[in-house]
Amino acid sequence: MRNAWGIREKALLQQVEYVLAERVRDSIQTGVVPIERTFDLAHARQLHTAMFTELYPNWAGMVRPHGMVKGDHAFAAPNQIEQYWRNAAEAIRKSNLPGIPREEFVSTVAFVYANINQAHFGREGNGRTGKLFLDQVAEQSAFTLNYSLVEKGLWNEQSKRSRPAPGYLAVRPAELVAVFDQITLDRAKPAPAQTIPLAPELQRIIDVHKRDFPTSATLIGRPAQGRTAEARGYRAPDQGLGAETGYGR
Repeated sequence: MRNAWGIREKALLQQVEYVLAERVRDSIQTGVVPIERTFDLAHARQLHTAMFTELYPNWAGMVRPHGMVKGDHAFAAPNQIEQYWRNAAEAIRKSNLPGIPREEFVSTVAFVYANINQAHFGREGNGRTGKLFLDQVAEQSAFTLNYSLVEKGLWNEQSKRSRPAPGYLAVRPAELVAVFDQITLDRAKPAPAQTIPLAPELQRIIDVHKRDFPTSATLIGRPAQGRTAEARGYRAPDQGLGAETGYGR
């Protein structure tokens, strides 16, 4: 984990890495850092590069050229990474995200994440990259993902269970469906414009105006008699005042 800052203490390196990545993540989400949303491996590599290049310029955004093992499980071999990402990209392409129903959305993102998690293309930061990638997928739909709604241990365990069984290549996304069902929320719709109630006195004035001074539209069809101001008991203002100030108009 050689880094551009020359940090040799593991705990300190993790802290610095987290802070830097979160700052860039916020900038990506607000659009300050532009990302071409192609929803494939190239898209994910842009995210990874943006978040980790300051600390790891030698390999941020690069597809790892070596195998990777976590515990007793091996992630995709380097020559398998692109295929897992093709599986994910194809599922996104085929789904009608703007109109996708909730149940189908949950199963789709479970399948996508199972594939990109097994691909594990980067040396580090795959989980953060994958979550941010899914956030951008979800933005195309009526749903949003809130990862804080699932306990970290459960997320890690079900992610592990979604990997291929020993001797097989196919992922097991069904293991993640319940997790994504738990964290999928309806995207908040813009609040409808609210009519602010008028003060009672102001409302009374308006009501009197509507009754005693009808508009031309409300007069259509009425007999001519009674339409004049005099017929309604209205007395014209002083003519001198009107002539000087324009109120007479």
